[in-house]
This record gives sequence, structure tokens and C-alpha cells, in this order.
Amino acid sequence: MEPFTISTRLTKADFVKVALRRLYRQAFAWIVSLVSIGILTYCISTIHSMNWSDEGSYMFWAFGLVFLQLPGLHYFKAKRTFAENPRINQMVHYTFDGDFIRVEGNGFQGYLSWDDVKKLEDLNRWICLVTKDQNVLIFQSQSFTPEQSQYIRSKV
Repeated sequence: MEPFTISTRLTKADFVKVALRRLYRQAFAWIVSLVSIGILTYCISTIHSMNWSDEGSYMFWAFGLVFLQLPGLHYFKAKRTFAENPRINQMVHYTFDGDFIRVEGNGFQGYLSWDDVKKLEDLNRWICLVTKDQNVLIFQSQSFTPEQSQYIRSKV
């Protein structure tokens, strides 16, 4: 296939959505959140009969509250990452070639070998290429033609 270029620019809202969507693709995040909600539901339903002098009651509440914070922590971490990395909000041009992906932006240019791309994550509206060092290249799915999308899938 001939090399093709995709240009993308992420907003803070898009970046945060993708971060949370990637988190909740993992079964662990769902299990932790559901267990946390279950613990808190149980605690609230039995609040009138709890023995507040027992340390176990406090620990039970603490586990529920700590684990329920998981989405919030990831939300704020994504916002902080976006704020700390000025390149995320820039227009970035990705040229997909047979041997590498060229990445160009305002003041930077680099190359990424296809061997460095560990996996592709399809998040409905988003396509994420995850590298071996856990960097994520985020694209809107509609940016690619079906042929280009198939080409990328075949390379990963």
C-alpha cells in the first residue's frame, strides 16, 4: 500500500474519554468498581445495625470508598497528563509507511518502527496503537478509510 498521512489533534475531553475507555476495557477495573459499589451498598443498607466500635466496620467502609475512587483517580491523572505534555494538544501528522510510522509536529519529528507497536485497541470511535514502552497513539476511527484501517491491523 502507498504511504498515507493522518493528521490529528486531541482535545482534553477526548484524551480523558480515551483514557477512561481504555481503563474500563480491563476486567479488573469493572470488578474493582462493582465490588466497591457492592460494599458501599451493603454498608448503607446496614448502617443502622453496624457496630461502630468494631474496627472491621471502618475497614469495610474504607475498602469500599478507596476502590470506588479508581475512575476518579484515572480521570484526574489523564487531565494532569494532558496538561503536562504540550505535544498532546498539537496537530500531529502520522505517515504510515511499510517499515515505520513517521510522527511530525510543531518542533519535533520522529520515527516509530512497526516492530515497536505492541497492539492495536479498537474503542469504537477511537483506534489506539500501543507501543512497547506503553505510549499510546490515538486516532479517530473515521480518519481512516477501510483499506487504511485494514492495512494498520495487518501490520500490528
